[in-house]
Amino acid sequence: MRPACRRPPREAGLQGERTSLAWTRTALAVLVNGALALRTGLAGHAPLVTGAGVLLVLAAGGVAVAGRRRSAALLREHDAGSTPRLVAGVFAAALLCTVTATAVVAFA
Repeated sequence: MRPACRRPPREAGLQGERTSLAWTRTALAVLVNGALALRTGLAGHAPLVTGAGVLLVLAAGGVAVAGRRRSAALLREHDAGSTPRLVAGVFAAALLCTVTATAVVAFA
């Protein structure tokens, strides 16, 4: 008869640190793309591209806030499996803004 397998307790390790860095990189990438779209829109007098840039800059702020909250939750709970709805919603909104802005810039 085999003994019952027990899962060892989770160690905090560097998971929270890696998560924080990933969210920060994502926010920075969205911010840079937003800044470039703003610059392109303002230089070319394209209000649609400028609007997409503003959306991307706002999305970058949302991603940064969501990342901070997620990192704090990981450090507090040591549980990577539970994704709060707010974080998932902000990620989905940032992704939607990025895809929309990319389409606007590509077809403008």
